[in-house]
Amino acid sequence: MRSVTLLNRFVVLVFLFSVAAEAGYKDRGHFSQTFQRTRYFRVFTGTGFDSTGVKRYPVIYYCHGCMGTFQGDQYTSYSSSGGYNPPYCSTACVAPYTKPFNADFQEFANKHEVIVVTVDGNIPGASGCMVWVPYYVSSGWTGNEYRFGLYLRELFHVVDSIYPTKSEPQYRAISGLSMGGAASLWIAAQNQHLFRSMSTFCHSPSYVQIGGPNFTTIVDVTQLWRNFRGLSTRVTSNEGDYIYGMSWQLSHNLDGASVSHEYHRTTFDRHWAYHVDSQFVFHMNTFGETRNAPLCFSAANIYPSYDAWGWDITSAKADSGWIYLKDATRTGFGLVTRKWLPFGAAMPPFAISVKTAPLYNPNAAYTLTSYDYRSAAFAHSSVTSDATGRITVSTPGGMGAEYGIGGNGLAPAMALLTDTVMENIYIVSGRD
Repeated sequence: MRSVTLLNRFVVLVFLFSVAAEAGYKDRGHFSQTFQRTRYFRVFTGTGFDSTGVKRYPVIYYCHGCMGTFQGDQYTSYSSSGGYNPPYCSTACVAPYTKPFNADFQEFANKHEVIVVTVDGNIPGASGCMVWVPYYVSSGWTGNEYRFGLYLRELFHVVDSIYPTKSEPQYRAISGLSMGGAASLWIAAQNQHLFRSMSTFCHSPSYVQIGGPNFTTIVDVTQLWRNFRGLSTRVTSNEGDYIYGMSWQLSHNLDGASVSHEYHRTTFDRHWAYHVDSQFVFHMNTFGETRNAPLCFSAANIYPSYDAWGWDITSAKADSGWIYLKDATRTGFGLVTRKWLPFGAAMPPFAISVKTAPLYNPNAAYTLTSYDYRSAAFAHSSVTSDATGRITVSTPGGMGAEYGIGGNGLAPAMALLTDTVMENIYIVSGRD
């Protein structure tokens, strides 16, 4: 039975490859297990696109803005920009290239060996902008109606099964305009190890309500810098945009957290995905720069279970707020909870399990040293890695703790113990 199943899957994939050949744009649909309904996306391939699979392509995912769809942003034409000429078929544009920003995507795919995928952020039954995050939370929702961070993982597999992609995270990027820019920040923060780079065009808003009825949390996307170590980032704003200050603030937050990024400010006077080619060249350049897992990373999330860089966090969380794995390294990590970020109070205690990446000798004993913030007490115990070299640490959450892992040649971990609310503290070499 197993052999038959694998054979059937192979036949399906071969068929899908055979119908993906044409260059230009193609609209596709698939049934989403995340949303339990059909979702659509648009794919742009260049004039020299090779569908045989001999040549493989990186993928840039694009998230549209308010009231847009996978078929284009809300603007009816390029002329609505007040002076921006489409770079593709500018003298003889026909649908769909008359709708921003399809012409930009097609032109970029024509000039570079890349596939551009536009994602549909529509939320059925939502009001307002109707995309990415709702203006209200329906009590009838189960929690997955707008988990786009989870859905993108599903979409990766769909795109990779149809098109000859370079399916490794090294060759995957995400970008977006306005609410799509905020969505890109959120999606990348939940999948930091699955993208090589991310970028925004004039993101908005900064504060969004995210999560199902049990987990609904007000998220300031500028605070997602915690999740961006090791993720190449670019922020674009237009100086004539009425909300350019949001991008400026995001860039300053990244600077303050020493998160390497580019800040690109244009002279354009509209809320617009300006310099698409420049932004996408940034992503193309990162595809050529090999990235390894960062030696130190953080991952904050509002959902009970999540993963990052081979680490798995599972919990009994059933309320709004954050689980915050901070400064995770081979020699230790911090684990705290927050009602909000930044400077929020701790959530009530609930069981949390942290399973590390396979960083240790298999089936080996290590010393676990912990400092509990509530009791202000140290503790020592022995912990044994599993057969794959992963260590599991269980904690009650709450105010949280710092953990050090030692033994088998590991250098002692160093943690800065301070009021956990005031996390933005840094040390300057040679000064008290």
